[in-house]
Amino acid sequence: MKISLKTQYALRAIVALAQHKEETSLSRLAKEENIPQEFLEKIMQTLKKSKLVRSTRGANGGYALNRSAKEMTAADIVSALEKPLSNINCIDNEPSTCPHEQNCKTQKVWHKVEKKIMETLQEMTIDTLCKK
Repeated sequence: MKISLKTQYALRAIVALAQHKEETSLSRLAKEENIPQEFLEKIMQTLKKSKLVRSTRGANGGYALNRSAKEMTAADIVSALEKPLSNINCIDNEPSTCPHEQNCKTQKVWHKVEKKIMETLQEMTIDTLCKK
């Protein structure tokens, strides 16, 4: 599994927003997190469509979390940006396109790996990440 740079930036931006506890401009967020502003703008649009952040226009506008950092997990952010989450052919296609699916001896391993990754991401709240 490979987490994209886009998702890594998104998680950093979400944690930064949680730490600000107020609406924060895109330019400030980009500067503080050292993320290219145009790229961050696209990321924030995706997060907004996923209802993870909200935005306000205007001179005093910016972005803020759409719910409490205690209620939001790393899994929420990763799931919003990574589709599919896994990069394993036999488990990320619906229906499976793997010709070995019926007799595969290793498929259980990949399902278990994916499950553990999701469990780990779900256990990590944004609030917890802010405290590290």
